[in-house]
Formats: sequence, structure tokens, C-alpha cells
Amino acid sequence: MIFQPRHPLARLSGALFATGGLLAWACLAQAQQRMSEVPRPEEGVFANSPAFPYTGPYTGLHMVYDLPPGTVLMGSGVRHPAEAAREARVPGIDQSPVGDTAQVRGDAGDAARTQPPVPLQLGVLAPRGAEATLSRWHQTAIYLERRLGRPVELTALSLDGLRSALEAERLDLVLTNPGHFVDLEGPYRLAPMATLATDRPGRPATGNRFGSVIFTRATDDAPRSLSDLKGRTMAAVSPSAFGGYLIAYHTLRRNGIDPERDLENIVYMGFPQSGIVHAVIDGEVDAGTVRTGIIEDMVASGQIAGDEIRLLNALRIPGFDPMVSTMLFPEWGIGAAPRLDPETRKRVTVALLELPLHHRAAVAGNYGGWHTPMPDSLVREVLAERHQPAPARPWRIPALVSLLAFLLVLAGVAAVLLRHRLARSAGASLDHHATAPRAAPFPAEHASPPEADPEPPAEAIPAPQLTRREAQVLAMVRQGLTTKQIARRLGISPKTVEFHRGHLIRKYDVRNSVELAAKAADA
Repeated sequence: MIFQPRHPLARLSGALFATGGLLAWACLAQAQQRMSEVPRPEEGVFANSPAFPYTGPYTGLHMVYDLPPGTVLMGSGVRHPAEAAREARVPGIDQSPVGDTAQVRGDAGDAARTQPPVPLQLGVLAPRGAEATLSRWHQTAIYLERRLGRPVELTALSLDGLRSALEAERLDLVLTNPGHFVDLEGPYRLAPMATLATDRPGRPATGNRFGSVIFTRATDDAPRSLSDLKGRTMAAVSPSAFGGYLIAYHTLRRNGIDPERDLENIVYMGFPQSGIVHAVIDGEVDAGTVRTGIIEDMVASGQIAGDEIRLLNALRIPGFDPMVSTMLFPEWGIGAAPRLDPETRKRVTVALLELPLHHRAAVAGNYGGWHTPMPDSLVREVLAERHQPAPARPWRIPALVSLLAFLLVLAGVAAVLLRHRLARSAGASLDHHATAPRAAPFPAEHASPPEADPEPPAEAIPAPQLTRREAQVLAMVRQGLTTKQIARRLGISPKTVEFHRGHLIRKYDVRNSVELAAKAADA
């Protein structure tokens, strides 16, 4: 028996209720179908580089993170990759954490939902390590994504990693130091777009410039001036690192020191540059060079104490507050690779120049914005000097020629005198032999050979003088430990172990580690 209300209004209400239920069910079914068509975050994108060979792949917010497996930075938090992969981007909604609310982009139709725009690839040099670099620049990538309406993938790379990515045509934008930018500009046809402004309220003034510091540990036996570096060891990033070597190279040569000729050895330690500071403090090398600001940041974060470092060639430059040992150069620049179309290049440039000082991208990146590209004549001068041979010291050549001429004259005079004396001695001997009576020979039984002079005893070769770290490495070499095992036990890098091993081989005058262990055991 079906109940039928008698009142017309009751029948109308029942019909409307049933119709509403049918419409709600249809909308729900359609929404579920659409959600099943939404593309998931892309998997399988690797962003490895020679300096950061992590296994990836993790993506989030259209950014690739070159981090160890298990973590993905997303906005201001950290999420597991599986959680990031479960989150779908809803078409028409910007879910990036730029504002407090999501912003509607507009519905571009089914084609736009199924074929998202190609991500813009931004490669950034990572002098302080991959994680610190991505943490600094990911808000800038999000800002560009909002302004362009196009995904931006951010990748932290080493010096060689940036070059390899450009060689493979995998980057649209490159952000790096001015020396590296000039070095890449010609071969890969980079187009300068903007220069970073670093001055911010409450931060040390730099005038949007940077340089390098040359430093030692603050001990009595450490060098106290640039001239004291002769015959010592120095740590740097790499032969092509601008702030991590080339600026210091330029300064040392201007002060009459050729690092590659006058220093005992240069140890290239790569990124991050904090490793160079620790190597100097631990006594693994005598001196080091890093970009300005690195030491102050390490002191502020409690990694080192300020009194552990001694600055060499300390300069006071108006408008520049950090410690510095060299002249100053323009800050980092961003440029476009040839594959980026002109319209997008223009939009990126305008977006960067319009970035306000107090925007969260500038705050997170600890910079003050962007301005038009700065002149790079000083940068090119340093790079050109790096490829020139070391100038010969003018006083050495005349002195050497004069000394050789004097020795030749002296040798000639000595030869004449010796010949004259031998001739006189030979004549006197003949006269004496003709007039002297013949002596009777000794009997055979009384003949005896002349006694030979006793051979002087061989002096013991003193053992070479070793530093504390060299003695530790030598003891472990004698135990048969490998380079990696020694590095783990001493808490230093394998490069540093090889550096000390090379010193030991030279000091003991052997050819390899086997001979070193044998000779050290006999000593």
C-alpha cells in the first residue's frame, strides 16, 4: 500500500524532494568520474648531478627536489613521497602555498586538464648544498609559477651539473654566480635577464656585491699574511669556482703569489663551502677560501666560533659589512637558455623586476629583489687572467744569466791555471827521475799492500717530521686500511685522506702505499 498525501502542497514537496535526490546522485557520479581523470603528480623525474647523486625521483608543486630518498619539501613543510603522490591537483585551482586561500585560474576545458603546460626548468647552483639551495629558492619558483600560469621545476646542481644540463638542453633558466654565468654564456648562448639584489633591512649591507675571504685558523703556527702562504696548503671549491677559488687566485697573483706555483698544494673540496671552513679549523689544511658571508652564517648558526678564524688581507670597503679579502663583484645573475621562447623570457624578466622587497619569495630567499643585469667587465678580467701563464719574475732572469757567465769565466781561468800547473809538475818529475839513484826493491816476503782507509760509518737517515693528522693516516695505512675506512675512522673526507697520503709518499720518498707502509714499519 503506497501512501499518497491528500494535500496538494504535500504532494509537491515530495516530488521536489525526490527530484533533488536524483540530481544530487547524478552530480556526485559526474564528480567522481572527473576526479578519476585528473593527472597525478609526475613520477620518474630525476634531477641528479655530479655533486648531488641522490636517487630521487620526487616531485611536488611542480618542483623537482634533488634530496635523499624519503623526503619532499612542499611549501613550508616536509612530506613523505607517497603522501605527495596521493594528492591530485584540481583543474582550475592553484594549490601552491603562496596565499592563505586557493586562487581560481579559470576552466580551460578538458584539453587543458588532460594536457597540462610543459614545466619551466630552472637550474640553480648549490654552493651550500642541495637542501639549503632548494629551501632558499622554492618560494621564488612558486612566485614565477603564479605569474606565468605555468609549472616551474626547480633543480639544485653543481658547477659541472649545470654545464651537463645545458649540454643536454634540459634547462630553460639558469641562476648562478657571475663567473660561472660568463663561462657558460658563450658556449651555451645564455641571455642575461636580471641580477640579484642582496641588500635587505636588518641584514649586513653589501651593495649587491660579493667577494671572497682568505683565512686560516687562529693559532700561533698558522699564516698571518698572504706572503706566509708560500709553501703551505690551501683548500678551495674547484679550479673553476668563482667565489670559491678564482677571486682568491686573482688577489694572490696581484700580491706576488702564484697559488699553483708557490703553494705546496691546493685541495679542491667541492660543495658545500662549509666543509672548507671545517677543514681549516681541524688543521687538515693551512688556509682556505670561500665566498663572503659563509663564515658569518656559520657563526650565526653556531657551527663555529668567531675566534677560531683569522682573516688574511682584511679589507674595509665602504658600504660592504661582511669580512672580505678581495675586490667585489656583481651578484648572481639569472639567464635564459636558447630553448626558452622570447615571450616567456620577457614575462619572466618582468616578473622578477617587479618582485617586491617584502614578498615571501624575497623573504624566504633572504634577498632584496632583482634589477637589470650589471656590467661584467671585472668578472671577464678575472677569468681571462686564470687562463694566462704566470708572469716570470723579472729579477730572476738577469741574475741567473749573470751567475752563469761568472761561473763560465771562473771555470775557464781555473782550467788554464790547472793546465799550466800540470805541465810544470810533469817537467819536474822527469828531471827528478833522470837524476835520482835507483832504489833497491823490497823483498817479496816483506811486501804488503797499502792499508785502505776505513770506510766512514753510514749516518742514520732521520725520520721525516709528520703532522698529527699525517701520523694518524700513516698508522692506519700500516694497518692495511683503505681510504674510505681511514676517512670514516677520522671523520674526514676521502679527498683529505688522499691529500695526506700523497704528502707521506713524498716525505718517505716512495712510489705507492705498499712501499710507504713497509718503509714506515722499518723506521
